[in-house]
Amino acid sequence: ALDRAQQRAAHMSADRIGEHHMRHDSSAEEAVDAVAGAVEELVRQHDIQFGDVVSVEVAVQESCHKRESKSFDPSEGTPQVKAQFSIDYCVAAAILWRDVFIRQMQEECILDPRVRTLTSRIKVVRNKDSGLTQYLPVRITIKTVRGELFETNVTSLKGSPDNPLSWDEV
Repeated sequence: ALDRAQQRAAHMSADRIGEHHMRHDSSAEEAVDAVAGAVEELVRQHDIQFGDVVSVEVAVQESCHKRESKSFDPSEGTPQVKAQFSIDYCVAAAILWRDVFIRQMQEECILDPRVRTLTSRIKVVRNKDSGLTQYLPVRITIKTVRGELFETNVTSLKGSPDNPLSWDEV
């Protein structure tokens, strides 16, 4: 079975045998996916659980901030579409289920009361670092009940020239 990153990579095509197609422009969906992947890695690496999280700060570029600064509300529009493009929902899902893929886009997950609890602890703020693109870099900081701070930076998207896909991911 392919993991989420591998399945996402399957959508990319090869220009020629032996060469990967590299995407130079990022999209909002790819940026949300990159944030979710970074959070998944943090929670796995440090075994961060739902009850451990006091707050999460996601510092995004101005173009993302304009769209993402409003808190996740599944009652606005279609819950699946809203969840798919919501940084705070995808961060909450990454913490709760350590995965953000098809299952997490189903209403049973989207409407899980723990999601609303976590999204209330997630703040999307404007990144003070100048943007490499309209979506990057992104800084993610998770604060736990033990006072620990876990931070990571997303500076390139998987499949970009700076972070190419491996053959296993294609």
